[in-house]
Amino acid sequence: MRRRDLLQALAAATLAGCAPGSFGDRATLATLAALFVPGYHPARVTPLDEPADSRRRRARGGPQTLLTRIVPFGTVRQAVFPVIGHDVAMSPDGRTGFLGRMNLGGGEGAGHHVTFDPETLEMIAQGRATGPGWRGSGHVVLLPDGHILCSERAPARPWTGHQGTHHGRLTIRDPATLAVIDSLSCHGIDPHALRLTGDGLVVVANYGSVPPPAGGGRRWQVVAPSVTVLDLASGRLVARHPVPDPEKELRHLALGRDGRILGIRAHQADPGQDAPWCRRIGADVSETPVDPNPGVSTCPQPPCCWTRASARCATWPRTNPPPG
Repeated sequence: MRRRDLLQALAAATLAGCAPGSFGDRATLATLAALFVPGYHPARVTPLDEPADSRRRRARGGPQTLLTRIVPFGTVRQAVFPVIGHDVAMSPDGRTGFLGRMNLGGGEGAGHHVTFDPETLEMIAQGRATGPGWRGSGHVVLLPDGHILCSERAPARPWTGHQGTHHGRLTIRDPATLAVIDSLSCHGIDPHALRLTGDGLVVVANYGSVPPPAGGGRRWQVVAPSVTVLDLASGRLVARHPVPDPEKELRHLALGRDGRILGIRAHQADPGQDAPWCRRIGADVSETPVDPNPGVSTCPQPPCCWTRASARCATWPRTNPPPG
């Protein structure tokens, strides 16, 4: 199956699973069924059906990420945003999209997250960092009341010996302006993905890594990877679950209906060690990646699982790299 056919089939399947009339107008329904695909190399393509404000941003230079919107039956629209983006999220009503900045892409003072109209891809707002050196984590969740909950990373510096000096924060931002309304500690180092539970808690995946000391090579030092669970209303730390193998970063999460937390881990490796995994998924191993840690490759690791009520962790059996 060609990639274009696969994307059309996925979008159509999503649309088929939506209840007609649940989301109002057809444009909103199409947005909820659409696929939004970020791309790191906008200079290599000519965007299709690009909105006027995107073309103006392309002319200014600076950090850029291409976003492609694919709706059922092959309709494609693309725009370039002034941010080194990572994750795309949608509001529950399908009327606001978010593209999150990753680390300090573009340098200090560059755009820090953007919101956009999911139908037209016109930009709504461009945010700023919470302070000098603060970095985007790339991920957000959109709250039921319309506000945006972002995970933010503290200024990067080598290990100080005290976890609290490296802890990131969660910020609540206005979707119309991306101004910070409130913030709270995430009680973890280098937060990334986050998920909401049905009872007012937020679960955060924390890389747990800091830059290497001077002369320490390119790999970041993994000191305290963890899952933290917070009460969103009060900011109280409900639970912290450390990762059993402290050498592996914790990057992403999935929540089970029974309260289980699945953690997706990764391991920093020498350049080229990720080649077997890349070939297995059809990626071009000669492609120059956009990576915050040049000269380091990232390899998958077995996931781990906790229950919210217990710090006991189960780890999947080790998976060897695929042959070839």
